[in-house]
Amino acid sequence: MTRVGAVITAMLIMLAAFGEAVRAGGPAAAPEPRYVFRPGASTPEEADEAAAPVPAEEGSPRPMVPAAEGMELKLRVRELCRQLLLNAKEPFVEDYVLTVNSFVNLNNLYATSTLGRYLGEQMIGELQTAGADVIDVRKSAGVMIREGYGEYGLSRRMEELSYIHASQAMVVGTYTRAEGQLFLNVRVLRNSDGLVLSHGAVVCPLDPLTVKMLADEAAPPRPAGVVGVLPYNE
Repeated sequence: MTRVGAVITAMLIMLAAFGEAVRAGGPAAAPEPRYVFRPGASTPEEADEAAAPVPAEEGSPRPMVPAAEGMELKLRVRELCRQLLLNAKEPFVEDYVLTVNSFVNLNNLYATSTLGRYLGEQMIGELQTAGADVIDVRKSAGVMIREGYGEYGLSRRMEELSYIHASQAMVVGTYTRAEGQLFLNVRVLRNSDGLVLSHGAVVCPLDPLTVKMLADEAAPPRPAGVVGVLPYNE
């Protein structure tokens, strides 16, 4: 057999073997990789990047809610903060020390929820990033240590808090929902007379994440404790 004939014969044998493999179903397809979302984005551009799938570790749970929904909520708080800075009738960021409250239900100003607490929590960070001086009234008088649990510096128990804070203005917010939409409003109020120094508002759809964060809404069974606020220079 010539060299050319040998080559042709080998090729025919390979093709025949390939055809047999195809008819038999071929090799098992590789399993598709599982994916999770990458958290930690803080800008719209980073949000797009966060939505890009990355391989998950074996055995890691799939996220129940897409990270994009949490990012949307964070960016809406950032928009509220932007409006506060833009609409200010006085330069409160430069001149005032602020306290920030949990957002409350517009129809029951003593009722709040995980959503209301988160909005206040995130607003503290946004205002501080913008250059404002912000007091966290939940700071305990000292470090509280619980053996077997950890060290704590925040509390909502009145006996563990300082009763007086030097602040000139407070940030208050409300939320309400209707027809599948969530309405958020925020104001900066001057402590001395309640004058509205600035205001912001956004409307967004009620997605599964915000619905879940509203599910535990409740009002306290007794009147809330009062932490006194003094003008900054006193």
